[in-house]
Amino acid sequence: GDFTFGSMGTVTAVDGNRVLAFGHSYTHRGNVNYFMTDADVISTIHGPTSGMKLGNVQGIIGRVNQDRQDGIGGILGQFPQTVPVIVTVHDKDTGREITYNTMVAYDEEVLAALAPVVVYSSINTTLDRQDASTASLQFSLRSSYGKDGLISRRNMFYDDGDVAKVAVTELNDILAVILGNKEKEADMLDLKVDVTIDKGRKTATLVSAVPSKQEVVPGEEITFDTTIKPYRGEKIKLSVPYKVPEHQQPGQLALDVHGRGLVNVAKILLAQQQATEAGAKPAEEEPTVDVQLQNMLSSNCNNDIVIESTVEVPQNDAELKESIRQAQKLAKELAKNPQAVKKPNQKPVVNKLATDYIIENVIHTSVKVLEKK
Repeated sequence: GDFTFGSMGTVTAVDGNRVLAFGHSYTHRGNVNYFMTDADVISTIHGPTSGMKLGNVQGIIGRVNQDRQDGIGGILGQFPQTVPVIVTVHDKDTGREITYNTMVAYDEEVLAALAPVVVYSSINTTLDRQDASTASLQFSLRSSYGKDGLISRRNMFYDDGDVAKVAVTELNDILAVILGNKEKEADMLDLKVDVTIDKGRKTATLVSAVPSKQEVVPGEEITFDTTIKPYRGEKIKLSVPYKVPEHQQPGQLALDVHGRGLVNVAKILLAQQQATEAGAKPAEEEPTVDVQLQNMLSSNCNNDIVIESTVEVPQNDAELKESIRQAQKLAKELAKNPQAVKKPNQKPVVNKLATDYIIENVIHTSVKVLEKK
């Protein structure tokens, strides 16, 4: 295809359609599934103990199926199973739009390593620059995972030097999970990526978030009138939905309004401590690949404004004991009323709004929760 990753070596022997080459291993992985090509050797570089060939990889002539200690072996006229990787890059600064087509031999370790490299190389080749830029990247991947065998994801990324490097991070992580699964093969069919690059910084900071109501009841849906300030731009007003948790206790409900990348460490630590004190059993096994994949795909995007409840860190033992008591109370209520637990087919609550900017900060606000009659 449009990108070539290969290695050249010496042919040792040819027997009919069978080829022995190199005289040493390449990846030393035994049974393999690689392209075999011919090569045009231009020259050689001599050294006191070893030499090196200078040349170009040419057309596909067969399949490498063995990679052993004493050499690699392959079959002429047979070709490996492949996975198309199609990347379209739009550079809004220059107006260029280029689609790259590359065939990667189906080998799970090779795919996990090379597919992100193809995407990275496509972006860099199109831009031909490394400066402050913002990327909007969407990919769709057909395999044995996802609904109807399709995994798709869109997100925005910004970097002041090499936006291609950060833009491929999520794709790299998802490929590593499904191609590294110890339970079943990914059966990856193809990968399509669409990237739009804006020269400059498309980030924004949150200025304010005012709730439509100061007093609410559990389960009530309200909105937050939110103002963001784009980098070197004019302020923009947005309305972000928020649903008060069904089992929220009466009192002041502290909320964080933030972008995806900001994590409330205090909230995580306190939740872990409450769970331990309440007698919850920690997870004994690593989440399954399906669970990991779902968590990745359902995670907030960098351009989302997210509203979630926070916790105020207990200032003394009495406050800590009270928070643990509330956690135990909620656990008992859920045990008595299974219908209160969200069922898998229920639509998840979405307390967020997608924007055209990467949200950089967090602000704190609150509403007063009244007892539900």
